Amino acid sequence: MVRTILLGTGLLLAPVPARARMGNSDLIKELERSSAAEKPLLVRALGRGGGKRATAPLLKLFDIRGGSPELSSAVVDALGRVGSREAAPALLDAWEYLMEMRFRMASLPAHLQTLRARIAEALGRLGDPKALPALRRGLIDEDPLVAERSLEALSRMRDVQSMDMILRHLGGPDPGLRQAACEALGEFKGLEKARSALRESLASGSPATQAAAAYGLARHGEEIGLLKLEGFLEEVSDPYPEGMLAAYYLVRLGKKQGLEYLLRIMEDEKSPLRFGALQALGKAGEAKAAAPLAKRLEEGKDPAALRLPLVMALGRLGGTKAVYALKKAALDADAAVRGAARLALADLGEYERP
Repeated sequence: MVRTILLGTGLLLAPVPARARMGNSDLIKELERSSAAEKPLLVRALGRGGGKRATAPLLKLFDIRGGSPELSSAVVDALGRVGSREAAPALLDAWEYLMEMRFRMASLPAHLQTLRARIAEALGRLGDPKALPALRRGLIDEDPLVAERSLEALSRMRDVQSMDMILRHLGGPDPGLRQAACEALGEFKGLEKARSALRESLASGSPATQAAAAYGLARHGEEIGLLKLEGFLEEVSDPYPEGMLAAYYLVRLGKKQGLEYLLRIMEDEKSPLRFGALQALGKAGEAKAAAPLAKRLEEGKDPAALRLPLVMALGRLGGTKAVYALKKAALDADAAVRGAARLALADLGEYERP
């Protein structure tokens, strides 16, 4: 159970000592002498701030066959962020190894399935055409998360050959894949086949699918998509899940009404949608959300169960105010919040020693 310790008089409000941010060479040296528990955090920091020079030391640590799952996941994420295609062969080898393991075992443990999804995401970030066959196979994977990440990767790479399989997911039974397919089709700008499928989903899909299709059409520059998303916010006075999804898409489109909608939910201490709103704010990546979220975290009004998503959202948003608030949260009275804050700082390139 998560402890609900309020922090109005706790360590969260103590001054944070200023520390110089570790540079690339310092992170590598720290990585070489660090404990196994600290290595994943250092890897994440190196992936964010190390640049392409970090590829070699990251690959040196990558051992899909004998390494710890936590470290392997951190290295995969870091390699994707660094973006050097030098990492593609190692990631593809890991993909094939896990595929073979899955066939031998009939099914993989959940943490290895998640690692496969992370590899697909990283390959999409690298953009190496050599990864296309593997990602196309991933698109029809039986694991929904692997299929979703493969779909996102292929759309990031604008792989027109995968269009027919993306369209199948659009009409499939999995709501998450339908939503991801709409978002993916929004990346294929100028293709009438993509626009036509999005218009059909806008007309006949579920409310969540309609919101995703509207976003996809807005990405194509069609005004009907933006109008539909705005309509979700206007047609029901109280916040509701589909309205929150539409607001998230509006934030991604740079529209302030979406940000205002999600911040209102976040500030409403009685709203059951607060956790979802914080997730949406972090995932949308709008820098303007960082200041109010950082202020909320520093005020210490919320229980640990809500401070955790606040920390995770700030870890995605970044910026000076987010980093300052996260460094305070690294001194939180709750161990889970402290750990999440250190992880969030590492994802922003800031390694905090324990």
